[in-house]
Amino acid sequence: VYVVGVGDAPSGATTLSSGFDWLLTGNASSQLGAAVAAGDLDGDGQVDLALAAPLESGLSGRVYLIGGPIGSGTSGVASVDDVTLTGALLAEFGTSVAVGDVSGGSAADLVVGAPASFAGTTGTVYLYADPLSDCIGCTGTADATASLIGESSGALFGWSVAAVGDVDGSGVGDMLIGAPGQGSGDGAVYLVLDGGFGAWDARYVGASAEEAGTSVAGGDLDDDGYSDLVVGAPSRISGVGGATVMYGTASPASVALSTGAGSIVGSAPGAAVGTSVSVPGDVNQDGSADLMVGVPGIGAGSVVLFYGPILGPNFVGTEDVTIMGASSGDGLGRSLGAPGDVNGDGYPDLLVGAPAHDGGGTDRGQASLILALGL
Repeated sequence: VYVVGVGDAPSGATTLSSGFDWLLTGNASSQLGAAVAAGDLDGDGQVDLALAAPLESGLSGRVYLIGGPIGSGTSGVASVDDVTLTGALLAEFGTSVAVGDVSGGSAADLVVGAPASFAGTTGTVYLYADPLSDCIGCTGTADATASLIGESSGALFGWSVAAVGDVDGSGVGDMLIGAPGQGSGDGAVYLVLDGGFGAWDARYVGASAEEAGTSVAGGDLDDDGYSDLVVGAPSRISGVGGATVMYGTASPASVALSTGAGSIVGSAPGAAVGTSVSVPGDVNQDGSADLMVGVPGIGAGSVVLFYGPILGPNFVGTEDVTIMGASSGDGLGRSLGAPGDVNGDGYPDLLVGAPAHDGGGTDRGQASLILALGL
């Protein structure tokens, strides 16, 4: 995992082999960095890191928590972390991680998905409240503040997780969990309100074999004070893909995703629209948050940005901003990030991944930070 300080208005291309502030390394075949998140996990005003290695320790998976401020040079992650959390055998603990205040506490909380795709069990999601203040000395799933288990074997419950903001206007942040294997691949997502991990509060189910919940995100897309939900379904219509927006309300109800008030609709077979989704913030400064959707399956891949609100069907090709990959097969848009305003110009910026980019070597990968001012 490369940590790059970007507070000084970065520009141009940087090779991560040299252009980083801190390099954190994991064990062979652990896939450290498969999921990462950052936030203030102990309420001290410093940004802390949550770095996942879902194939560590016999596919048990681990998540390493590192308190800020960030270091420098090169370090083995296990030598500098403050808390190491290990999952159950074959759980793939850390396939997804999210950081946000979902319990109403004094610091951000950590949510970890363990979908157990190799084990074929239901999958589980774990909540660790204020983990760098209340969980020093924690070692694994038994130390979790709460946990939630999926509905059925092979559901891949926890494949994706997101801290989505306050969906119901209660004043406490909420959590969205994706299970793209639920219902023989139809997929489903589960809304958990106010950190109440005893059960989910609303369930949104996908259509035939669309793998809804492969990606999830949230933000206030219509500026009404309620956070809204975004669900990616990259296998919709035989791989064309798409994404659905479910608008927030004081009383969320379980419904089919097909009833959503807004959607992103693909047209090209194999485009895999919705492989990733992100709500970076209000890019065009009109009061509503905006939506990024990854389209990695065609050509070099692309990312489409639609300005909020998102109402009715919105077709790929009619977006407000298009970000194109550099070379065929790059897979641009397979991952997206919302880093916030990294250069202090008042605009939220964009982070996009192209894991199969060949610059400097086959499938070496590339991450691009895009400053939003001027888009």
